[in-house]
Amino acid sequence: FGGNEPSVVLQHGLAGHAREWAETAVWLVARARVLAFDARGHGASSRSPSDVSRAAHIDDVIFLIEKMTDRPVVLIGQSLGGSTAFLVAAQRPDLIRGLIMAEAAPADGSGTNLDDLEVALSRWPVPFRSRESALAYFGGPSSTAEAWVGGLEERDGGFWPRFDVAVMVETLRLAHSESNWSEWARIQ
Repeated sequence: FGGNEPSVVLQHGLAGHAREWAETAVWLVARARVLAFDARGHGASSRSPSDVSRAAHIDDVIFLIEKMTDRPVVLIGQSLGGSTAFLVAAQRPDLIRGLIMAEAAPADGSGTNLDDLEVALSRWPVPFRSRESALAYFGGPSSTAEAWVGGLEERDGGFWPRFDVAVMVETLRLAHSESNWSEWARIQ
C-alpha cells in the first residue's frame, strides 16, 4: 500500500483478501510502510495450494517480513490472520515489535465444526449476477459487504469467489487441529 518504515504487515481472515485492508491502509500509510498479501488459497494467490498447514502460513509471513522489510514490524491480523500473526510472534519474536489481533484466539486442539463453514460458503449464490447483487447478499452497503465483494473476481458472466470452499475448510481444520496455547504463553 506504500508508506515509509517502520513496516506494518496486515493479514486477512479466512476467505478474505489483502485488499480488504484498503480503508485501514489509507490512514496507516501516513505513519508506516503498509504491506498486505493474499494468504495461500485466498485472493490472487494459488487457489489450490498443496500445503495449507499452519506451518506453511507462518513460513509465508516470515518470508515476507524477511524479504520485504527493515524489521521488526507491527503485525496485524484478523481472525485466521490474527491466529497466524500470534504464531509468527511466538516463533520469531525477533521479527515483531508489536502485535494486534482482531477476532482471533488460540486454538485448543479440539477442532471446530466445519460443516457450518462448508454449508455457509457453499450457499453463496455464485456466480453473482452483478456487484450490486453481491453487495445485497452480504447485507450491504457496508464496509463488511464491500470487503466480501472486493474479494470476488469477474469472469464467465458473473462474480465468483477467489477461493475454493474445500481449501477454506481444510485450512480451518488444520488451524484448529492442534492446541497453540503454549505458543500464546510465549508471546511477550
